[in-house]
Amino acid sequence: MIAFQLLINGLIAGSIYALIASGFSLIYATNRFVHFAHGTTVTVSAYLLFALFSQFNLPFSVAATLTIVGASALGWLMYLALYRPLKRRGSSNAILLVASIGLMILLENLMLLIFGAGVKTLNYLEVAKGLEFFGAVITPLQIVIIAVAAVLLVSLWVLAQRTKFGITMRAVADDPDLARISGIN
Repeated sequence: MIAFQLLINGLIAGSIYALIASGFSLIYATNRFVHFAHGTTVTVSAYLLFALFSQFNLPFSVAATLTIVGASALGWLMYLALYRPLKRRGSSNAILLVASIGLMILLENLMLLIFGAGVKTLNYLEVAKGLEFFGAVITPLQIVIIAVAAVLLVSLWVLAQRTKFGITMRAVADDPDLARISGIN
């Protein structure tokens, strides 16, 4: 049944897109500008994982941990080097948007220069025969993708709704001036 296979494929792709979209949403909600380089930052992180795991032969858990640290450092560096100076000068959202597009182009071209245009694979999980499910085939890797995305999205929801940090983050997103007056940085 091809319709069910398309539904499964859409769920897999949607799981990945939902994770990236949640990042876009968080950035927009807290900073009030569209960070076009966010998708490229995710891609840089994927290439970092590829390099650490496939080229430097680090264990996957170490490579993944270093990738998370590296992605966080990249985001912080972008903020310190580009966005914070622009915000301190009182730049409009249009200027931040242009800076974000420029950063996106820079990062994309750096990745192309360093890694080339060919397809890269991690080969972490063995290629396994897919499981048949109501006429659709789903591989173990695809099941892991859906499960990890679900766990991460639920964790993000819990963080935003049930923790002091999440409440603070939502306060800043709702009214940055009032949050600042209340003592929230």
